[in-house]
Amino acid sequence: MSRNKNGTKKKEYFCHRDGFYNDYKNRKKQLKSQGSNKINGSCLSIMKYKKENGVVLIQFIKSHTGHDANIGRLNLKKDERAEIAGKLKSGVPLDVILDEIRDHASDIHAALTTTTKQDLRNIIRDFNLDPTRPLVTES
Repeated sequence: MSRNKNGTKKKEYFCHRDGFYNDYKNRKKQLKSQGSNKINGSCLSIMKYKKENGVVLIQFIKSHTGHDANIGRLNLKKDERAEIAGKLKSGVPLDVILDEIRDHASDIHAALTTTTKQDLRNIIRDFNLDPTRPLVTES
């Protein structure tokens, strides 16, 4: 959040698909199979926050342009990742977590419905959980 000399706070949030794909020539990792999230153009969806003299102003443009609403391109929210990490830390197997997510698909954020075992492994890595714990239920 930026603040100018008179104390006004400003913050802008843009669509995560807005912008141009930057093709790195010396890329160490391969580009993901789905390709870049960037649409090589501009998406008009934006949220601007401004607080001036105790008054909060919000400008919000909801409509996305230049791309479809593809749930496979959404990211998990921080609180969703933390909730999953808590389940993983308490020893809930990956298969059980994935089943719970799919059983409650209509009640939850769309990005959760496309969660895979690889997403759960990434959460294990990001939250520094024990990677040696069993990753699937014992049958």
